[in-house]
Amino acid sequence: MRKALLLAALAALALLAGCGGGGKTAPPSQYTNPATSPQTMSWAFAPKALELTFVSDPFLNEYEGAAHTLSACVYQLQNPAAFQQLAATAPGISKLLECSNFDQGSVVSFQRVIVQPGRNEVITLDRGEKAKFVAIACGFYDLNLGTATQVFEIPVSSDTSGWLWWKETTYQPAKLSRKILLGKTGMQGG
Repeated sequence: MRKALLLAALAALALLAGCGGGGKTAPPSQYTNPATSPQTMSWAFAPKALELTFVSDPFLNEYEGAAHTLSACVYQLQNPAAFQQLAATAPGISKLLECSNFDQGSVVSFQRVIVQPGRNEVITLDRGEKAKFVAIACGFYDLNLGTATQVFEIPVSSDTSGWLWWKETTYQPAKLSRKILLGKTGMQGG
């Protein structure tokens, strides 16, 4: 009896030792449990979840016949309303180009990006907690309100599992990969 108890205790210790440490731990908010509806999803932090490829024209940001580098700001937002309101006016775009927290309630993060003419620049970003949109503001010499900004919604992925009538669909934030086409005087497409 004593041997069996000792063996059971040793087996339990071996199991506990095998489950401990060694791996990198991440902040608890990094782990997203899939939700049963898009409305109840947790928009948690996710490493390398945003990939933006800036594709620039050889005559990017043309001024007096010469190409110039372009300063852009990439925002992660909970809600795009304040960004879109600023993007509707020239002074508002100037504010967005400061690359700062212009609205405490909607800005999750921001990062300045410098793009060279005729080059493709890929930036990979961690998705900030609660970020549902990515917005870009570009500082072209010839400011055109319609082509100086763009907003992208971070996609949602769904997964259906189960059999026959016991199927369940779950949702979680997906990776955003976008090409940003930069022309002579503005962003193209959208």
